Amino acid sequence: MTYNTAIAVLRQEDVDLLVAEPPVEESDVTVGPVLFSERRAFVVPAAHPLAARETVALEDFAVLPLIAPVGVSRTLREAHFPRRTPEGRPIEHGPSAVGWHEMLLLVGAGKGATVATVRAGVYHARPDIAYVPFDDASPVDYALMWRDAGESAALQAFVRTRPRIRPRPISRPLERPAPAAPSGDIRHQPVPPPRVPAARPAASLTPARPAAASASHRPSRPARPPRTACRSAAVSPTVVHSALMIQK
Repeated sequence: MTYNTAIAVLRQEDVDLLVAEPPVEESDVTVGPVLFSERRAFVVPAAHPLAARETVALEDFAVLPLIAPVGVSRTLREAHFPRRTPEGRPIEHGPSAVGWHEMLLLVGAGKGATVATVRAGVYHARPDIAYVPFDDASPVDYALMWRDAGESAALQAFVRTRPRIRPRPISRPLERPAPAAPSGDIRHQPVPPPRVPAARPAASLTPARPAAASASHRPSRPARPPRTACRSAAVSPTVVHSALMIQK
């Protein structure tokens, strides 16, 4: 879902709330509280030298052409896809893409780099790209947004629950992909480690207990969680995080 599409479904009352990245320039859309923030990352081709670094700096924007999405506001584009580095170096802009996956395809093809969050690398990992955290960039904020005309008691009640809405911490480090081998050259391809067969456990001298035939000894299934009053839709992590419908 692009930025313009998200604003359109909000205005058409298909959804009541968006969780998206500010800033916005629409006068009829209210930007509410920030729910959470994510560390910013530079998405680069796996074969590029930047992919081997632990972190990058904002000045590295000038190293690769910047791939930006189409269908976003000028304010959002200037905030996340700048034209100059903090020291004034020009940033070349490469091809644009309609959606998130198209942007990753362009990065993997070596057409440039783009901006995302570190968490995006957990859910959208690819062998031909790498997510390298920035060490001097501000985090990416995600805030609630709603249309001014759609504000209601139910919406405000949901907004008040924001202290309980937190993303889970990233429990594992990002795995950096191996540099892609040049076409037709197998010398640079990583050699897989030899497979070691697992040792078989020793045979037990104690006979196994027969399985209980009674259904009363079967473990009970966990209860299903209660249905919520909101519908959510997963959309592009570069622009919009989710869309919600408040039950009236």
